[in-house]
Amino acid sequence: GYPIPPAELVVGPFGGEFAAELKRLGVWVRVHPAWLVGRGHDNPYNSRTVELLSVFESMGIPQSDGNVIIPTGNVLKYLGDYYDMDKSYTSLYEENPMDIQAVCVEPDGGLLGGNIYETNILDILDRYVP
Repeated sequence: GYPIPPAELVVGPFGGEFAAELKRLGVWVRVHPAWLVGRGHDNPYNSRTVELLSVFESMGIPQSDGNVIIPTGNVLKYLGDYYDMDKSYTSLYEENPMDIQAVCVEPDGGLLGGNIYETNILDILDRYVP
């Protein structure tokens, strides 16, 4: 038993057929795997990921290097035994709040505690305090 069963197909039970059809129609398709601990780590989740990637590879669908799942939240709760908890893990997606490189505006205009429909975006950025 796994703490969390590996997905049968991350993209769903018909993922392979769907990806093949997209490719046939000329849509560019690429698989982006997520690795538990790291790509070379020996665990059942990575083994299943490798199996799934081979299916897409046999269809001529390329893959990215993917990313590494960081042990936080439910990953830490359910899969923490796979990680060396004496090691520090950093997400590539976390930014330094003192050095913002990009912002996301919510559909309602929400941004960093302000709203672009009510306040000029430059004023919101000027007033931002992390």
